[in-house]
Amino acid sequence: MSLSHTAKRQKKTLLACVPCRTKKIKCDGLRPVCGACSKNRRTESECIWKRINGKEATVPQYEQ
Repeated sequence: MSLSHTAKRQKKTLLACVPCRTKKIKCDGLRPVCGACSKNRRTESECIWKRINGKEATVPQYEQ
């Protein structure tokens, strides 16, 4: 048996939208409406992203 296959890696979302965090479900991080909110027919105004220090959270803020 050979283990030469390559495993697919999922891209990790660093910040989930508020509805996904509240329901503790996987958020794919798509904007303006993530996949979970889109599936549940939430609008852009319902799929909101928590801000850090008054700025929209981005990858560099987590790398510090």
